[in-house]
Amino acid sequence: MIIVAIFVVPSAIALAILAYLSIFNYIPGYEWLMLIPLVIGTGTFLLKRAIYEWWISRNPSGLSGKEIDILYKYFPYYKRLGAEHKIEFEKRVSVFRDQKKFQMRAAEKIPGDIQLLVSASAIQYTMGFPYNTEFFPKLGAVILFPRTFITPEMSHQLHSVEVNQDRFDCLLLSVNMFVLGLKQPKNYYDSALYGFAKLFKLEHNIQDSDIPYDREKLIYELHQNRNFHPNYIFSYTAINDYELFEMCSEQFFAMPQLLRDNMPQVYEYLVGIYKQDPLSYTSPAIQVTEIKEEDSIN
Repeated sequence: MIIVAIFVVPSAIALAILAYLSIFNYIPGYEWLMLIPLVIGTGTFLLKRAIYEWWISRNPSGLSGKEIDILYKYFPYYKRLGAEHKIEFEKRVSVFRDQKKFQMRAAEKIPGDIQLLVSASAIQYTMGFPYNTEFFPKLGAVILFPRTFITPEMSHQLHSVEVNQDRFDCLLLSVNMFVLGLKQPKNYYDSALYGFAKLFKLEHNIQDSDIPYDREKLIYELHQNRNFHPNYIFSYTAINDYELFEMCSEQFFAMPQLLRDNMPQVYEYLVGIYKQDPLSYTSPAIQVTEIKEEDSIN
């Protein structure tokens, strides 16, 4: 990392020079000066991750024209953003992709478009928070599998999305199910949206009981919206219980019109949680902020 080297290398050189001078008694009584480069170098090394993330947030690598074309093709949310907020979205995608570690299991290379689209899925959740410079701060890595997978923590069933809750720093996704959900939201869950909803829920300590809707009715209507079998979600999660906040959030971004038409109360609850309205065709990212500013004036 260049930014870390800028501090560590000069500190190491200065420390070596001061040590040499001290050994040969050129600076008697001033050996304590060696502490200065030692502290700077050690501190920089220990804080290298935070420094790296700070540097990336201010110097994003940006997206290529081809990558922007992919967003236009696969992200209706991105297409609805105004020009200014498209730029912000692109910047955040670039920062997220650079800040997080991406790993591919059972394959030598991570497809660049998949890494881009997973990052874009995460950034949808952040656009209502304009002052954030780090996104999903407790998430350290995204682990991609070509197909459904099992893990030591969840070895009883193949599944397509998992959050490592022991350390809360890994999101695991199967690429094939992610792509199906992205292309055919009426027929498949979007596993990336589901996974990032789980991370958001854990980060903000949200409970399913916070949703202002009868639990049994909510379970029934969420499945009716897409005509899914009630047990279908378990093939994605391998968890034997409904995670309702995650299910509602996935539908909020994947099929917002359907959720608003059939469960407007749930939709408005999520507008408040995420501080944005995906169905605003002017600027979904700032819709709630504008309303709050008007209320404060009045």
